[in-house]
Amino acid sequence: MNLSNTQYIDILVKYSDDMIKHMVFQKEPIESEEKSDIGIVLGGISMIPYRLEESIKLYKKGRIEKILLTGGIGRLNLDRITPGAIKMKQYLLDRGIPVNDIIMESKAKNSYENIKYFLDVIEEKYSKENTKITLITSDFHMKRCMLLMAKFLDCSHYTGRIVKDGKTDLTHWQNTLYGKRVIFQEALLLSYYAKHQIIQDESIEILRRKHTI
Repeated sequence: MNLSNTQYIDILVKYSDDMIKHMVFQKEPIESEEKSDIGIVLGGISMIPYRLEESIKLYKKGRIEKILLTGGIGRLNLDRITPGAIKMKQYLLDRGIPVNDIIMESKAKNSYENIKYFLDVIEEKYSKENTKITLITSDFHMKRCMLLMAKFLDCSHYTGRIVKDGKTDLTHWQNTLYGKRVIFQEALLLSYYAKHQIIQDESIEILRRKHTI
């Protein structure tokens, strides 16, 4: 079965936790010790501190030269005035990151636009073919972002840096209702993206279904 063949109702009521985990989380190793020209931080209101702290750590270690922030005013933003990228920029400035090493993209309203618009920025300022990129986002979000990246860019030009928050990552998501809600929502989004050919379709293995009466 492919992602595009999954039914939303099955995700919500029939698939086991193992199946949902298989759908959502990145399985292949994606991290690299090589230095990147740019670290891309994808916006996400509840995830901003975790992703930004990871970018600061990589920057201070010399693993990334510049930090590109992407995020506008998405549907989950309670603040309908200030784009997420501007808030993230201030967070970095407050922690000593030089303004000249911060690049912003503040139009994106969802993950597809995050990827598309930051690649437009890179194309404008650098070269997609010659720029090494580290994608910095949450554990549950990485697979969808990597599938999106594959639509636009050769895989040899980018790698990923998984961020764990202790709530929604592979180890902890089943421990709280919040974690489960986030992961099930991500499974639904992956299915939606595949059905509408926003990401490359992917074969998934049917593991166990929930017991139903």
